[in-house]
Amino acid sequence: MTYLSNFYLDTAKDRLYFRAADSGSRRACQTVLAACLRHMTVCLAPLAPHLAEEAYGATPCRPADAPASIFQAGWPAVPAAWLAPPPAAEADAVWEALLTARAELNKLAEAARSDKAWGANLDARAMLCFGGEGEAVSALRDALTAFADVPGAVDGSDELRYLFLVSSATLAASEAELNEFIADGAGCYAARDLPLPGGCGSVSLALRRAAGAKCERCWGFSALVGASRRHPTLCERCDAVADSLALPPAEALRAAAAERAAASAASAASAV
Repeated sequence: MTYLSNFYLDTAKDRLYFRAADSGSRRACQTVLAACLRHMTVCLAPLAPHLAEEAYGATPCRPADAPASIFQAGWPAVPAAWLAPPPAAEADAVWEALLTARAELNKLAEAARSDKAWGANLDARAMLCFGGEGEAVSALRDALTAFADVPGAVDGSDELRYLFLVSSATLAASEAELNEFIADGAGCYAARDLPLPGGCGSVSLALRRAAGAKCERCWGFSALVGASRRHPTLCERCDAVADSLALPPAEALRAAAAERAAASAASAASAV
């Protein structure tokens, strides 16, 4: 439950709210959440029957032939794929290391907020440098490479920035690159040589205010905000989603909103 609320649901918001409706990552997230809801509601039923029955009745992903009551549904069948052999111990160690790095990055972000350097994590960009040797460290580096090399990369950070919930996350090739990032002017928050669990070595990381302009849709910062003539206030990712949804240009949306506000004000004035 701790991982579900503190980690998965936190990182899932971006996929659910801002990615295209037919995005594979969004659909995968919806599948996971539907399975969690289905299984957790059944587990809750003996303890809070009225709440479970209400949640079951309001579940939008139930099959058409589903029983009318949760107490008639029985325990959900476990898909065969879920019963496959568990991942290697290195995989567990990798995720523990990533969650530890994420927690340390959040500490730096909290320090920046306390100093009023910036507000939300999306106001920042991060650089991380992982060190150490061994099988667990190699597995961690492979996982980080997979995060950073997802097809469709725009700024070289990809899914890594969504894992840490920052506008940009870059893997430093060396301590020298990280040092250059830290020394590039004031306003940097850094921590060095923090030990990672599971024999995954150590991590040094740093945070700075994000570069570029703020996207008014996802609130992330990007140097490409303003590059689109059709949606000049959106980042490159949200611009593509807006086009897929056939949304009108930003100017048209603002004009329509202004017309509605003017009409509302005129109606209120006439009523007086």
